[in-house]
Amino acid sequence: MAFRYYRYTTEATLSTQDISRSLGEMGGVIVRIDNRAGTTDVTVAMSENGELAVKSPLGPGVEVSEEDVLNLGG
Repeated sequence: MAFRYYRYTTEATLSTQDISRSLGEMGGVIVRIDNRAGTTDVTVAMSENGELAVKSPLGPGVEVSEEDVLNLGG
């Protein structure tokens, strides 16, 4: 199964619980959370055929590559 990845960036440091509540029933799976310098990047995986909700409490998501998801320095 192929996946598409979306990254959300917020201007706050969020906990895993806060992120889960914010994303709610969007249908994706959180695969990575990066907290640094007062921001939080959340990466969500969706099946290639799935559609991520356009509106999210975390703001707009940006599609990223699998390489970006696996890059621990990025």
